[in-house]
Amino acid sequence: MKLTPGKKKLMIRIGVIVALEVIILLLMWLANYPKPVERYYAKSFYPVICKILHPVFNIFPFSVGDIFYILVSGYLLYALFRLIKLAVKKQFKQAGMFLLAIVMGVQTGILVFYLFWGMNYFRPGAGERLNLRDTSYTTANLIKVTDMLIDSANATRARVNPTDLRQNNDSIYHTAITAVKKLSADSVNFSTWYPRVKSSLLTPLMNYMGTSGYYDPFTGEAQMNSQMPLVNRPFVACHELSHQVGFATEDEANFGGFIAGINSRDRLLRYSAYNLAVEECMYALFFRDSLQFKKLKPRISLPVRNDYKAERLYWQKYESRLNRISGIFYDHFLKHNNQPQGLGTYNRMVLLVMAKYRPMVERGARADSTDEKFDPFFGKFQTDSVFQKSRIVFPLKYKISGDEGESGSVNFIPKNKMGYFGLFVANRKKGIIKQIQLNPYTVKIQFQIKDTGYEKDFTFVKKGGQWQLVFVADDSD
Repeated sequence: MKLTPGKKKLMIRIGVIVALEVIILLLMWLANYPKPVERYYAKSFYPVICKILHPVFNIFPFSVGDIFYILVSGYLLYALFRLIKLAVKKQFKQAGMFLLAIVMGVQTGILVFYLFWGMNYFRPGAGERLNLRDTSYTTANLIKVTDMLIDSANATRARVNPTDLRQNNDSIYHTAITAVKKLSADSVNFSTWYPRVKSSLLTPLMNYMGTSGYYDPFTGEAQMNSQMPLVNRPFVACHELSHQVGFATEDEANFGGFIAGINSRDRLLRYSAYNLAVEECMYALFFRDSLQFKKLKPRISLPVRNDYKAERLYWQKYESRLNRISGIFYDHFLKHNNQPQGLGTYNRMVLLVMAKYRPMVERGARADSTDEKFDPFFGKFQTDSVFQKSRIVFPLKYKISGDEGESGSVNFIPKNKMGYFGLFVANRKKGIIKQIQLNPYTVKIQFQIKDTGYEKDFTFVKKGGQWQLVFVADDSD
């Protein structure tokens, strides 16, 4: 039986639709095999895609992805209008053929999405890839980690100066790219290829959708809301670049952005990362133990609280029905792509943060056979407030020398009263640091500030292979 040209065209379109659907279902089936996906897609095929897409679209100073979505949205409106017009004219065959063409286009888009980036959803989780497998945690440990993160947020916020807060977006994006490149050089789990961040042309729309940024899987572009509060932009830039690295789920991208931020030397980026971590952990603590939440909340410094307030007021200006509709849509999208908790996935970052900080809060319960060198330890002790507090033996013995002929006083400072020893950084230029090795297991650091009479001695002892601060003597005049 010879088919008419019309029927032949119909059969071809149906055949293409069936073939595309089979291919898409096969890709979905691969979600059950994360290790092969990691080996053959994430480590082999995806890097090739990145090395092709990123250099090509980096040429353009504007967001090509935004223009693509504008054109697609315009075409979909035209398609809807045409379908209605054909239906009104009762041209159902033409309408059916046109509808099949639209279905083919949608299927092609889905296929390209998964091949270009979406299959990263099917990889083993970041906890497994980064050897942070045990992501369970107790409320007590959550309180300890949140407390340390608050200290870090307070300390890093105090170091942010007015010049940092006047940075333009290009400077912020460059800092984020530098931080991610540094991670890429240090670990294959953060490998990146020609990263770049762009301000989205759709920023006004993103405000009303409550969106701070997005990653375009079709062009490989990391897109930013260029108008959101400045202190949040550095972290969001790292978050979107983490998507570009291949951290598909939102909790993993948040964690990747956090790791990039706290390992950066940029003051604003470090603070932006700790700001987000405190917010996430406090949110988790509120639902775990609201009384402890209320106790920790006053420990957040006024500048940090003001930043949270500014962020909240900014987004409240744009709250709308569009925000709620887009939230529902994105929630369903996340649930379809290996994120069954939907938008709640963002808060699962806490699980990874807790796994990372577990050794710090529970190191006394586990043997540690590492033989830590003092100089690298002290370098990190000076600049990382979370690490610093984890390496202080509490209650800390603190001696204040008396006047000549007087014995002075000795106090023991509990952990909840302990601030951050930021003096090493704040007074680096005019300070004098002397290191005295008393024995293989004891080092004394003498810190003086010129022409002030300020002098403190910090005694560190190696226990279980790790250096710890055990005693401070204040010999200031």
